[in-house]
Amino acid sequence: MTLLNCPECGHDVSSWAQMCLNCGCPVDKFETVTEIKDASCKVGSTITFGGYSWLVLKRDGGDILIITEDSIMPDTQFHKKMAATAWASCTLRKRLNGKFLESFTAADRAKILLVTNENPANPAFGTKGCGDTDDYVFCLSMEEAQSLMTEQQRKATGDWWLRSPGGTRNNTSFIYSDGTICEEGYGAYYYLSVRPAMWIRL
Repeated sequence: MTLLNCPECGHDVSSWAQMCLNCGCPVDKFETVTEIKDASCKVGSTITFGGYSWLVLKRDGGDILIITEDSIMPDTQFHKKMAATAWASCTLRKRLNGKFLESFTAADRAKILLVTNENPANPAFGTKGCGDTDDYVFCLSMEEAQSLMTEQQRKATGDWWLRSPGGTRNNTSFIYSDGTICEEGYGAYYYLSVRPAMWIRL
């Protein structure tokens, strides 16, 4: 017999049981808890977490900033309407901190940290950003993509969204598939790919 972690409530459950006695979740829906070795989490290395492959961008003690190694959410709008928008109010932020976050097991979600992100103005066009936001999952800012990733690391399958404003309030900046940064951006209602980022505790 082994003990399994219930993905719904976090209680330990016997592998012989048919369901979690605390919440009733069927054992056949349980997933293996992600185990990450501390020594493998060097900046520039890749790890597996929650079923995805991640690139380690930064480390602060026992906490690491990670981004998916490639795009995992193709054909995604930054915002569902053709209107001036910002990271704080866009539909992509709601999706990442809603359905995407909820797709992780309870044990893995417990490792994902709530962080405060700054959202400064576009450095090239001066387009005003929004106030600070508290996020579990987020897109990188233009400054983070520039300072924490090489052009090679920014390459991905398809262009992918950043959270920084573009040349106007209707646009959002992004990364071309070849790794170059587009400061002017596309309309937030365009369909691009997404490389989610998050801080997790080891």
